[in-house]
This record gives sequence, structure tokens and C-alpha cells, in this order.
Amino acid sequence: MMVPAREFELLSEPVRQMEMIDAYLVQRPHAETVIDFTGTAATDFAIAILAGLNWLTYCAGLAGVPPAQQSGTIRNFRKVVTLAQRWWFTEGAPDRCAQLLAHGEQPPLMLYLVWSEYTRLAKQIAAAAIFGSSISRSAKLVALPVDLVSRFEGAQDPDDLTGA
Repeated sequence: MMVPAREFELLSEPVRQMEMIDAYLVQRPHAETVIDFTGTAATDFAIAILAGLNWLTYCAGLAGVPPAQQSGTIRNFRKVVTLAQRWWFTEGAPDRCAQLLAHGEQPPLMLYLVWSEYTRLAKQIAAAAIFGSSISRSAKLVALPVDLVSRFEGAQDPDDLTGA
């Protein structure tokens, strides 16, 4: 909420995607979770996204998420953003974006890319915190509702778990 000018359309408006993608790809990866705003909204969002990925990776380590599931997070996310950039470079991308949105699908908007990656990491952290190691996981699963694990694994949003 502290991003200067509150230019949230950078994350969700099709016409602003290349600006946001370019700002993210120019930002050099680092391991810091501190956000030092520059006053340029696109750059500040890119810094905040990196800080969020670093924070979630740090939390994953604390929760006991296996290193193989969390290592390379920033590198992999940069690959996803690069693929999104290619998608936006193709002719007719704004029209395809509108069609996908009209059909309830998710085009490669930065908002969706960030949300998906943060959700993936958060689910790993929650799973490690709830289920623990594979040895203690079995004992804990006995007391949990039968469909909880499948509902948890398929959740895309916290609301998907309501009534669990």
C-alpha cells in the first residue's frame, strides 16, 4: 500500500504489463527482504515482489520446507516473467488477454504471476507447518478430515479452504 503513486494498474492493466515486466526483469535479484522505495512505481513494485519472494523463501526454510521445493525461487520466477514478456510481445496479445479475462481465465498479468508464485510458496510453508515431516505427517493425517489434503493441495485462494 506504500508504493508511490499507488499505480496498482501496473500489476493488472494489460496496457501496462510490458512496463511492469521490464521493471521486474531489470531489477537485479538479491537476498534482501528490506524495501527501499525509489519513487518510481514500477521499480518499487519490482523491489517489493523480490522482497516478498525472499521473505517467503526465508519462512519456508524456518518451516522446514525441503530445500528442493524452495531453492531457485527467484530464478524460476524470472523465467516465468520472461515467458510472460514473450507472450505480451506477440501480435494480438491485448485482444487475447481480453478474451481470456472474459472467459474467467488468467492471462499472464503480473498480478496473477505474483499471486500464483506467492500462493505456491505459502502452501509449502503451511503444509510444512501443519503436516510436519513425513514421519509425523502420517500420525497427524489420521486426525484430519479425509478430504483436507486434496482440498489443501488444490487450493488457489484461502477461501478455497473455508469450512475445512
